[in-house]
Amino acid sequence: MRKPTYALPVSGTTAFSPASPHSVWMQPIRRIALGPGEVHVWRIFLGSRVGREEYCSELLCDRERIRAEEYFFQKDRARFVVVRAVLRQILGSYLDLAPGRVPIVYGSRGKPMIEVAEGIPPLHFNVAHSRDLGLIAVACDCRVGVDLESVRLGFEWMTVARRYFSTRELTGILGSPSRQQAEAFFAGWTRKEACLKAIGCGLTSWPEETEVSTDQRGGAVLLAAPQEMLPVSRWRIVDLMPGEGYRACLVVESAEARVKLWDWPGQPLEDRPPSPESYLTAAGAARVGLSPMNGSEVSNG
Repeated sequence: MRKPTYALPVSGTTAFSPASPHSVWMQPIRRIALGPGEVHVWRIFLGSRVGREEYCSELLCDRERIRAEEYFFQKDRARFVVVRAVLRQILGSYLDLAPGRVPIVYGSRGKPMIEVAEGIPPLHFNVAHSRDLGLIAVACDCRVGVDLESVRLGFEWMTVARRYFSTRELTGILGSPSRQQAEAFFAGWTRKEACLKAIGCGLTSWPEETEVSTDQRGGAVLLAAPQEMLPVSRWRIVDLMPGEGYRACLVVESAEARVKLWDWPGQPLEDRPPSPESYLTAAGAARVGLSPMNGSEVSNG
């Protein structure tokens, strides 16, 4: 099997809060690799790319273009198109393919995935975007789900919580101090939705069977799950802090997964394979040129 290659520029680093490993996002330096047991989460700032959606649309498949047209507001359509184009560029980087040639297909529940084919390494991914931010999670040997929400002031979260949350989840939220209850809701919401996205569902499927911790005094825990996610001990939930005013969560089908947080460096979107002179390897190929400072690794805590 050929080894995918990908060029990433030398860049600086960015971080919202160096004290928290969940909120430090690093820009890649020279060469990185996606190895077994690793998950890469890419953060994309969409605002700077809105306006290029006509070009980005050329990288998408017909199904993606049709879905983009379902958005009522033009800005929402633009964000969807841009995040999907960047997704194709990231996946193409791992697979050594031009973005427009990345073989994305859809499962029975509508979850996008890489089509299994000779010469294509196995790759799992999931996407989320909200307002001007997008997140893309990628792994080579385990399913992943990611959710991202903009924390909106004045949002009537209790109405939504009563519909989708269990009694135990509601109790956890209401047990938090009143000023922290909205934050507890968004924490629970992103955890719950990321869990269901990992198995190709949304909150319209099995929300009552999927329970997550919502008590702000504890960590992120999967308390109950549909049959497909059992045993729950094999899943890891990681709260992410992608920026002020946002809440996010990553769910990984590996309790020991090593999670690295990256900022997408904003290279031009072009429909051509990555250049071969530097190395980003995937699907079990040797890890090349990666040091602890090249990415923010989320601890198991």
